[in-house]
Amino acid sequence: MKVNLSKKDIERIMSKIEVDPASDCWVWDGAVANGYGQTWYGGCMEYTHRVLFAWLVVPLPKGLGHQTPVLDHVVCDNPLCTNPFHLELTTNRENVLRGNSPVAENARKSHCSKGHPLPDSRVCPKCRGDNNRKWRKKNPDKWREIVRKCRAKR
Repeated sequence: MKVNLSKKDIERIMSKIEVDPASDCWVWDGAVANGYGQTWYGGCMEYTHRVLFAWLVVPLPKGLGHQTPVLDHVVCDNPLCTNPFHLELTTNRENVLRGNSPVAENARKSHCSKGHPLPDSRVCPKCRGDNNRKWRKKNPDKWREIVRKCRAKR
């Protein structure tokens, strides 16, 4: 996205921004959607931090689906901040993994809940084997049926 703001656009957008001297955040005080400030630009509602980043730093590249670049609030982690110098252009995956969601927390784990080291597959082979053995002991008839079906396919 390439942004060319008119003087009127700049005045309208800046009138809804309050600078926090403690954090240097440009806090948005206008319309909000999904926790992020929104402004009218080019006939559409756009996220304000994206418009200002594309205008003051670099045009935002386009991508398809999960390859679409995102802006990460790396300095302040404040979704209402529109300061383009608090943002970094990154992949969605990198942005998610920097956060505190269950996905990000699990990705940072190096050991399973029982203390075994996790391989790249993120599935503990020791625990998986133990769980399979326990299941086979509890369900011998189902296990025999599975084995019988597998042997019949050969």
